[in-house]
Amino acid sequence: MDTSNTHNNNTLWFFKHKGFDDKNIHEIFKKCKRLEGVQKENLSENWDYLKKIGIHERKLPSIVTKCPRIMTLDLNEKLIPMVQCLATLGTKPNEVASAITKFPHILTHSVEEKLCPLLGFFESLGVSGTQVGKMLLHNPRIISYSIDLKLSGVVDFLAGIGLTKEGTIGKILVKNPSIMGYNVEKRLRPTTEFLLSLGVTKLDLQKVAINFPEVLCRDVDKILKPNCDYLKTRGFDSQQIATLVARYPPILIKSVKNSLEPRIRFLVEVMNRGLEEAADYPEFFQHGLKKRLERREKLLKQKNVSCSLSEMLDCNHKKFLSRSRVRCSPLQKCGAPLEATSIPSGRSDETSSKNENKQTKMSSKDGVPHWSVYDNIKIIPSNPNALMAEINSAISSLQYAKTTKFLNPLPPLPKNKKIVDDGNNSSSSSLYDARMAHDAYKRGLAYMAADNLEEAYRLLNAALSKCPPDKICAVAKIQSLISLTAQRLGTSTR
Repeated sequence: MDTSNTHNNNTLWFFKHKGFDDKNIHEIFKKCKRLEGVQKENLSENWDYLKKIGIHERKLPSIVTKCPRIMTLDLNEKLIPMVQCLATLGTKPNEVASAITKFPHILTHSVEEKLCPLLGFFESLGVSGTQVGKMLLHNPRIISYSIDLKLSGVVDFLAGIGLTKEGTIGKILVKNPSIMGYNVEKRLRPTTEFLLSLGVTKLDLQKVAINFPEVLCRDVDKILKPNCDYLKTRGFDSQQIATLVARYPPILIKSVKNSLEPRIRFLVEVMNRGLEEAADYPEFFQHGLKKRLERREKLLKQKNVSCSLSEMLDCNHKKFLSRSRVRCSPLQKCGAPLEATSIPSGRSDETSSKNENKQTKMSSKDGVPHWSVYDNIKIIPSNPNALMAEINSAISSLQYAKTTKFLNPLPPLPKNKKIVDDGNNSSSSSLYDARMAHDAYKRGLAYMAADNLEEAYRLLNAALSKCPPDKICAVAKIQSLISLTAQRLGTSTR
């Protein structure tokens, strides 16, 4: 295909010199008409800059073919500011280059109009700046999602099944960012309705969303229902299937041929156990067939020891070996007696104490629960009403703790420090305080979430006044949120 008569000769020469053939050149000009008016010098500047930030030149033709528009962007006004802002989000070398390679369109979005509001949106859900940066750089397509049309819909959907916006939903989005790419009405809602139809309770549904959000993203007709039908054909009844799904949700997305069928066949034909044992211990399906099931079953048969699936599998390999070394009578039950002899005297209490201390450190920080609202529930009550009361109490404690943490008044300036602006660099630097700016910014977000726009507006302006001007990304983010708050204030007062 000869393109020399249709496009600027200098532009054609540039792309041919970089290794593009006529077919690829025709394709990129078809995708981006603006390329015809771009000067060769501008193309060279953008090409060289992309190499400079760590993108291998051999990958550039593929990147430009995916998104020719990046070659038309102004280097100083568009490319450099976006790359610098993305660099502040990364913690490892070449993370920005990797993100651009995955999704070149990330460079076409505006820092002020898209990236900063997106950062503010996630931080209002309790996601830290470090986590947001990691999520965006590993899943750069997220930047193309509309906050109003897509992201808010996913958040509202998760809130609709009983999850809290203050932290829990943010954790889910960080754990499985791909959930944000699915349509609520076409994928997420049908999946949850299918799970409820199997007999899964609303509380169990919340646990699925928290621990296995990927299950909510799978197609009902293509994956979930066929797996459910397979379990029925193997002999599991409706109640057993509900138990299996509630306790180990990935059973609905595991491969029937490569995962479920081999394990069930091994359970019945080799271990000589009934399906009801797997129904009582659904975690059976998460253990590796070769590395754990076959190895431990072989060892138990050699020792002529009989035990339940949970006793066999619900421990690490070291503890299992200590159990299997105990001299047992034929078909001795492997349970409490073996457990008692597996750990030397005095060791159990010490280990238990260390585990409790570790759990305490992980579950809270500065009085705010670190992850789960269920951390403080030590004993699961047998009465459903009592259990729900415990959970509601834990949720209330979490919400109160986070509210009191982020809605504290701004700390006053030290009385013995006077701020004087005499035009000198050293004195003007005292006007700025990154820590105070960050604190005011976080409280401003909290008041935005609480719909107290006047206080949010005041705090965001306080944050801007204290933010060092060299923090380009932070200043742009705060300015964007101030503008958004001002617009919402204007709308609410009409």
